Amino acid sequence: MQRNKGAWTQIGVGLAAGLLGAALGLAIALAVLDSGRAPAEPEVVAPDNSAAVEELRSQVQELKAQLDEATSRPVQVYEPAAAPGQVEKLRGDLVAAQEREDIALAALSLAQSELELATEEQAGLRQELRVHQSQAAEESARLDTLQEMYDSLEDHRALLLELRREMPTDRDESLAYWSNIHRVAVDANPALSSEAEKVLIRIDNYYTWKDGGPDPSDSVDEYLDWREAYAPSGAEAYEEATLIFNQQALLSVVNRIDTVLALLDQ
Repeated sequence: MQRNKGAWTQIGVGLAAGLLGAALGLAIALAVLDSGRAPAEPEVVAPDNSAAVEELRSQVQELKAQLDEATSRPVQVYEPAAAPGQVEKLRGDLVAAQEREDIALAALSLAQSELELATEEQAGLRQELRVHQSQAAEESARLDTLQEMYDSLEDHRALLLELRREMPTDRDESLAYWSNIHRVAVDANPALSSEAEKVLIRIDNYYTWKDGGPDPSDSVDEYLDWREAYAPSGAEAYEEATLIFNQQALLSVVNRIDTVLALLDQ
């Protein structure tokens, strides 16, 4: 700092000396001009020195401005250079910081690798979960189908039990019997409903024809006439309807059993 102050002082002194020299030169020039001036003769014209004077004044003003600028500048303070021990300490701190940065980058890279691995494992687990869910859904649907088949087999079993009963020979008992058959058949297979109804609507025709049969004491002609009325009376249609229903009912049972066996083989 003392060196800087001395430098600015030398600059200021130089500028001041220059300013004083210019002023002195201007004064001497003016004195010489005044002392050497002789009484002018009327016919002689004195030379014009105003240009030289103005130039000297301009130089004085410029030197003065440089002096003012030099004295108005702030003094720069230079920090002393760091000691060699401090430099080594800074270098050591820099190396340690670089090592810590390398360790942090390595840890970050490892964490990123573990994250990618965990993401891949998670994707694999999600895929396995979707597969298991799909399999569970398929198994649930299969179980639902088996349950439906089991319920249907129970209904068909109940139908078979009803068909194994001895058919009644009375009108009212036949109506009750076939009404029950119709209900059980609809539970087992709704397609059997129409076949059971065909039997029900022909029961009266059959028993009307049956009840009109001849006595043993009647003639052969009366018996033949009664037999000839078997078809026109509707009695024949009743027995045909019962046979068709029994065939359709047994076929429905067989088809249901085949369906269940095929499902169990899957």
